[in-house]
Amino acid sequence: MGEALQALQRYFHVHSNGAELRLERHGRYARLVYEVTDGGAYSVRQTVELAIGISAHLLRSLLQHAWKPRGLLLRHAPGAELSAYRHLLGITPRFDSPDNAWVFDEALLDISLSTADERLCQLAREHLDVLARITLRELPDYVQKLLRTWLPAGQVTIERVAEHLQVSPRTLQRYLQTEDTSFQALLDDTRQALATRYLRDSSLNLTQLAALLGYADLSTFSRAFRRWNGISPQQWQRSLLSVPAADSST
Repeated sequence: MGEALQALQRYFHVHSNGAELRLERHGRYARLVYEVTDGGAYSVRQTVELAIGISAHLLRSLLQHAWKPRGLLLRHAPGAELSAYRHLLGITPRFDSPDNAWVFDEALLDISLSTADERLCQLAREHLDVLARITLRELPDYVQKLLRTWLPAGQVTIERVAEHLQVSPRTLQRYLQTEDTSFQALLDDTRQALATRYLRDSSLNLTQLAALLGYADLSTFSRAFRRWNGISPQQWQRSLLSVPAADSST
């Protein structure tokens, strides 16, 4: 099972360039983390909950009765009654969490899958390796994916991103300049996208959001938000309340 999830993590970007999947091990427990990296996605809650539903079905299919998650973390606020989540997923999520993640016993990763086919798996790997190569033109999008993933966990620096890419900070900046951008510009764009996403989809207060995006204080974040949108984050939130909900029948 562990090898299957590691392969899914490695090649997930071939399936979707707007999201990232990663497997983490923490002692007796493991986490399967799902991260939306497309800053243009309007309804992140909808995207995440669809992915969580699909992953629940996949994990149940592979592990059968052995699939007994310890927890389900979701970044956003609930969009329905908690009982509806428990009915569909078999567990009540913990909302407004740092990540979107299934939490389960690490021992499940050692379970052998009865449907495994090594020859077919090797053919699939060879095909996906061809698709997975990143070109220089795609580098800015890839850096933004890293920023969207790492920002909520702490401040992000060009040194950390360069180390992940196994290049020097100067080389990374030169590559980005070739594509008419810079690390600071990508960081600013990423913060802007995450700010509007969290204001729309979570119940975090503005002070928490400022810290989450790596700002020293609320006033610094508010100035940046006004520069992006021409209004304060408080005014932006109030404007959401004046927008009528979409008619689900259309």
